[in-house]
Amino acid sequence: MAILREVDSAEVHILVDNVTDSLSSVPSFVETEFASLNRRRHGHWALSGSCLCCAAHGLSCLITVKSGNETKTLLFDTGPEDRVFEQNVSRLGADLSGVEAIVLAGTDLNLVFNEANAGFPVVDCAAAHIEAIVAEMSHSD
Repeated sequence: MAILREVDSAEVHILVDNVTDSLSSVPSFVETEFASLNRRRHGHWALSGSCLCCAAHGLSCLITVKSGNETKTLLFDTGPEDRVFEQNVSRLGADLSGVEAIVLAGTDLNLVFNEANAGFPVVDCAAAHIEAIVAEMSHSD
């Protein structure tokens, strides 16, 4: 088993998640983001949407870890839709040029990215989990 080591810093930038007031219903006593904006600006505002990130029922994180002079960056999944991922990366100004590996949280994305064409190492969490189960089961024989 790999041993965790202390690092100087770790940054996690959320690129895609499912948080948005306009997607989810809220209880009557909760003020939505748009209702709050309307109240604060007294009904005088326009929303172009050009600066808003998109929500999707999934997750994507850009993770950078620094230890001494060494920096490692990986992309944890890309969320469920390429359009949402691409739009959010652009609107957030996220720099993906330093990504050294991608961790896939679901096997569906392994159909798009694989070690042969991604340009960096790919870890499919589902496959790694299955391999760990098989390895554990073979030790119990």
